[in-house]
Amino acid sequence: ISAGLHRQADEPLPDFLMDLASAAIPMHMADLLLNSLIFFSISMFLVSWRWRIQQYGTEEGHYRTLRIARKFFWMLGFAYLFRSLSLLSTTMPPTDPRCVYKQRNWKQIPFMAFEIMTKQGNTCSDKVFSGHSSMATLVGLFWLGALLRPDRGSSETTKSKVPLWRKAAAFFISIWV
Repeated sequence: ISAGLHRQADEPLPDFLMDLASAAIPMHMADLLLNSLIFFSISMFLVSWRWRIQQYGTEEGHYRTLRIARKFFWMLGFAYLFRSLSLLSTTMPPTDPRCVYKQRNWKQIPFMAFEIMTKQGNTCSDKVFSGHSSMATLVGLFWLGALLRPDRGSSETTKSKVPLWRKAAAFFISIWV
């Protein structure tokens, strides 16, 4: 605020890629791609959970599945911790010239996160660390790790081989991300 970032932007920061993309791709396309990737991942997670219960038994199947979920949520937690630190330490001028900064006191700041997540509020500044990008990257890396890992029960001669369908799926997930 003392640096004058609370005032309305005279000219937004230039972004060459967004200028090109805004004409060709609707802005909600990022939401559509990310939400469909998350929905697909949750669906496949639930299917694999059932498969693990059938393969290993109820107790071992639950343990293996919850171990995978725990790894993912640890990675997600660290990504959002780093994103929070990035948002606290880097404040960029607003990219939208219509955006006017709304000053909040320390009691209102925790509720601001809920407003932003439900799209009822806006932080009115550009983010250096994108939530969409971090979530898509984490889900993509998780898929790549699962698809490109060789089967554990295979013999030594075939241990390093990954089936072609898993390589193709990994390529498709990479393009999706």
